[in-house]
Amino acid sequence: MASNLTVKVHPVVYMTIVDSYLRRQRPTKAGQPANDKALGTLMGFYEKDAVQVTNCFAIPFSESRDDLEIDDSFNQQMIQMLKRAAPTEQPVGW
Repeated sequence: MASNLTVKVHPVVYMTIVDSYLRRQRPTKAGQPANDKALGTLMGFYEKDAVQVTNCFAIPFSESRDDLEIDDSFNQQMIQMLKRAAPTEQPVGW
């Protein structure tokens, strides 16, 4: 059974993603590669046949050869803070 789900992304989300990518971590030591990734949480809400992505934020993370570790405490704090401002929003993606 196929589902026709629509995803609607608000303009501020696009701008926040671009800003987060441009601000990603730069090398701190000579010879250390720059981090070419940005990670974050997408906030929004579900409607009948659509997901509205209304906000997002970057998550601090560290990366090794075999592993990626996010700052889950920061992620949870941001989710709770944004829920105070917009109670109907919830995480809808990464």
